[in-house]
Amino acid sequence: MTTMITDAVTAIGSLDKDAWAAVNAADRLQLLFQIRQNLYDSMDELGAAEAAMKNPCLIGSASAKDDNKDKKTRTMYSADNCKVTTCVAMGGHINGALDLYKAIKAGKPFAPRAGVPTKVKGKEDLWDIPVCPNTMKETFFNATRSDKLRVQGQAPIQVGPYEKKTKLIAILGAGNFSSPIEIIKALFFDNCVAVHKPHPINASIDPIWARIFAPLVKAKALAFTTHDEGSNLVQDPRVDTIYFTGSAETAKKIMSTTQTNFVCEAGGVSPTLIVPSDRWTDFQLKHHAQQLVTAAKANGGHVCARPQLIVTSKAWPLRQQFLDEIAKAAKDTTMAVGSYYPTAAQSMETFVQKYPKAQRFQPENGSFGPSADILWIPDDQPDGYAVKHEAFCQVLAEVALDTENNADDFLKKAVEYANRQVMGSLCAGILIDNTTRKEFKAAYDAAVTDLEYGMVGVNLLPVHAFFTPYLAWGVNEAKYFNKKEMESGNGNFGNVFGFENVQKSIYEDSFVSPLQLKFCNKAATSSTIAALSRYAVWPSWYGLLRFFAIALPGSLRGKDW
Repeated sequence: MTTMITDAVTAIGSLDKDAWAAVNAADRLQLLFQIRQNLYDSMDELGAAEAAMKNPCLIGSASAKDDNKDKKTRTMYSADNCKVTTCVAMGGHINGALDLYKAIKAGKPFAPRAGVPTKVKGKEDLWDIPVCPNTMKETFFNATRSDKLRVQGQAPIQVGPYEKKTKLIAILGAGNFSSPIEIIKALFFDNCVAVHKPHPINASIDPIWARIFAPLVKAKALAFTTHDEGSNLVQDPRVDTIYFTGSAETAKKIMSTTQTNFVCEAGGVSPTLIVPSDRWTDFQLKHHAQQLVTAAKANGGHVCARPQLIVTSKAWPLRQQFLDEIAKAAKDTTMAVGSYYPTAAQSMETFVQKYPKAQRFQPENGSFGPSADILWIPDDQPDGYAVKHEAFCQVLAEVALDTENNADDFLKKAVEYANRQVMGSLCAGILIDNTTRKEFKAAYDAAVTDLEYGMVGVNLLPVHAFFTPYLAWGVNEAKYFNKKEMESGNGNFGNVFGFENVQKSIYEDSFVSPLQLKFCNKAATSSTIAALSRYAVWPSWYGLLRFFAIALPGSLRGKDW
């Protein structure tokens, strides 16, 4: 079945808000089952299409020194590796929507099973709502992890999709991910109809998504327009809300041309606070260095939630050992990943010029040319360029603060520093060992509360919030009270439970956990991602056991290059 991708005016005209609002839960369930089947059948095609888009765009791929290196550069991204950016998040959101509409069809409230809302200590208007694990499979998969939404108000407010007015949403797709999860959020979480416009980079992949979502196009709830129709789409008076993912600069340009309600995510410099403790073992220092570098390299550094800034204490006795482990991980013990985004080469060059003494590593012995280079900037100034500017490529910096060698003093000063000095308000991370977390519980709880970020990941990287339907994805607007202009966006993309007034998403894990992915073996990485993608789209017990059977042994394998 071929789905027409049209101009914006035609796309908007094809939608019927009243018809979509009238589609009952049973029929929406059938649409979701069809879409999930289409996604499952298209996984290999999506992975191959994204790899075909990324590989020719790698930095330096046309100027490699010899034909063999050129061939390796062009094939750095495999189809399996690209499934994580196409299939995993989409699968999770479709399955979350399935659970939602099963409950609605059965006439039952769709409430989290992970726990009951509790007031945040010392805060009369803040509530923590446990949202994951929410099923038996999730309990098994997330054995050491817990997710919660923090919401504001005298009491949590939950609004179901059929209680919301049906509006028309213009979705301006991201460039770093082709997976349009905003479609699921708009249609099934918010009861709206939508037009999707891809980023120019992903224009070649959008026809596959249009085919996957063909049942919704037929239902007049969704339409697709071409990548060059952005202006016509956002300026059409029939559009009620705009969903945008991209740079703050582009967001401001769009906002200057329209008065339409605007929800956007525009990135930032994501800090990770390394809580000092003498309890870290050699294994843990190496483990977390590899986890951080893996995330910094992921997708070529083109992830808005990637860790760009590591915040440490000058008084931490293990600081230099940890920095040495990061350098080893960047250069030698984590696999090379290619930067392909159009702005990557210029951004890397700018950072190199700003930091001429920084360490520029070429992983895998430089086999992939400059596309895989990672820039490591230890001991940056507290107001350095890397603190104030998002790289959106493979740059990782460290700032050491003057604090005492304890969690209490460090967390107070590090949180204040992250809130006042670091660019953006999208996400922040904390690495803290389990014993220190219990011993300094009051300081830890205050840090999670006081961090003015939309997502806070504890021992788990903030990007995980993108992949789950239970959490909200977006900024913490409290930080704007101390800023003159938007940095990381406006509002957030909603959660499947329909909780309103979300202040932040919080997800906590044990200090060492199987979910802390490290890409230290290329074969194991590809097989792990392939198994994870299949499970995310079709979450069966067999798929879950198969994932662990592949992922756990793979995590113990050393480099294979």
